[in-house]
Amino acid sequence: MSKWISVEDELPPHYVNVLIYPYPEFSDEYRFVGEYDSVREEFIVWVGSDGVHSRAHVTHWMPLPKPPTQ
Repeated sequence: MSKWISVEDELPPHYVNVLIYPYPEFSDEYRFVGEYDSVREEFIVWVGSDGVHSRAHVTHWMPLPKPPTQ
């Protein structure tokens, strides 16, 4: 599996889903799938299946793993 990448070192590609680690005001248990909007310079987290999204303060991210082959 990939290692966590600090947003201070590198940002993910524009609008590519990645695993994100939110700012520590959230419990250490939370990880989200989100994407980086390089135009607005912010991370977007999709909440629920109805397409609602919110901004997230992110400290680290990593690429999503490849899907299973079988």
